[in-house]
Order: sequence, then C-alpha cells, then structure tokens
Amino acid sequence: GINAEYGELEQAFPGESWFLGGKRYEPLHHWATINTTELGELMSWCVSNRQKVEDIGLRGKEAMFAGFTREKVARDVVTRIDEIKAEIQPELEVWRRRNEQRNTMRDEESRKERDKNVRYNLENLGEKLKALEKRSIDIGNKIKLVDDDVKALLKNVQEGPDT
Repeated sequence: GINAEYGELEQAFPGESWFLGGKRYEPLHHWATINTTELGELMSWCVSNRQKVEDIGLRGKEAMFAGFTREKVARDVVTRIDEIKAEIQPELEVWRRRNEQRNTMRDEESRKERDKNVRYNLENLGEKLKALEKRSIDIGNKIKLVDDDVKALLKNVQEGPDT
C-alpha cells in the first residue's frame, strides 16, 4: 500500500528527511497548498546545496524505479481492491440476505396472488358452467316440448283428425 512506498522512500534516504530543505512531509500533507515564503526558502536551499540536490534526485530516481514499477503499482491496486472487498464483504452478505428475503417474500406474495387469481377464475368458471347447465336444461326442456308437439302433430296427421 501507500505506507509501504513511503517506507521505501525513507529507506532510500536513511538518516535524513527525504524531502528538500529538511522538511518532512507526512502522507496526507497538504501538498497543493502553496506557501510562497517556504517555496522561496526551499528554492534558495536548492541553489545553495546543488550537489545534495543531485544526490537526492539520483536516490529518488532509484527509489522510484525500484519501488514504483507498473507491475508493483498494479499489484498494490489489486491488493487494495481485495482489502476493500474483504472490508465490505460482511455488509454485502447482509444486503444479499436481505435481498434474498425480499425476493422470497415477493415470490410468496406472487404465489398467493396467483392462487387467488386461479381460485377467482375457477369460481367464475364454475358459475358460468352452472349457468350454462341451467340454460342447457331449459333448452332441453324446450326441445322436449317441441318434440312432444311434433310427435302429436305426426300422430294427428297419420291417424287423421279426431272424430
């Protein structure tokens, strides 16, 4: 991680601060805040200590090439992603269980709703069948009456009018 790289920089500059002018910057130092007075002092120190600046630059270059290769940075990124995954895994499990419970409840509610609709449709179908049966009985009775009338007419035609 990041702290390891700072350790490597410190190892590259043993016994002294690894930044210019004896200033030691912590990992979260406000590097973007410009202090012109301090900057002037640091620039003046660089001019006065040219050989030290070159030495520091060479050791920094060696430390950067040794400690900050693409492969090492990629490994550090993958390691950090794995650390983050491990940190959030318990929370993800909680969310996953809650989601499964919600899905189970939704499935149960859907099943109950389907069963309710099926019962309603079956009851509706039963009522329609009863109505159809009643109509068919009524039609059957009417057919029987017509049939009886036709038989009586045929009998009348064959036997002749009543005397």
